[in-house]
Amino acid sequence: MAFWIGTSGYSYPEWKGSFYPEKLAAAKMLPYYAERFSTVEINATFYRLPTAKTLAGQVILAVQVMLAVRVNACRSGECLPFG
Repeated sequence: MAFWIGTSGYSYPEWKGSFYPEKLAAAKMLPYYAERFSTVEINATFYRLPTAKTLAGQVILAVQVMLAVRVNACRSGECLPFG
């Protein structure tokens, strides 16, 4: 049985200095994170569905860094097309 370990999100400026190097650019956070964890949960989708362009960009980034992504469904169902 395989276990994938990750966190709920990855783009937290307050993690600089404790997890991320202090001067790491925001654009470099996901690649840095992916070197240490095998999966990440994308939280923004809990509040609203991302645009197709945003989602495509996240998928491309995840593939580039070989990271599994878990996407949350909306909390109220309002942003689901069938909700």
